[in-house]
Amino acid sequence: LDKIRDIFDSNTVRRIVQTPLFASVRDDKLVWKMEQDGVYSVRSAYKQRVNTVG
Repeated sequence: LDKIRDIFDSNTVRRIVQTPLFASVRDDKLVWKMEQDGVYSVRSAYKQRVNTVG
C-alpha cells in the first residue's frame, strides 16, 4: 500500500483500495488460439504466418 501511496494521489489511492477483487483467482495459463486444443506448435505458427503474410 505504501508503494501505491508513493505513486498516486490520495483520491486515486482511495479508488484503488475500494476496487473489489475477484472472488476466485486462478493461475495464468498460456493458450495458443490458433489451435483448438490451445497448444502451440511450430507447425501452427508457420501456418499462421503464411496465412497472414501470404
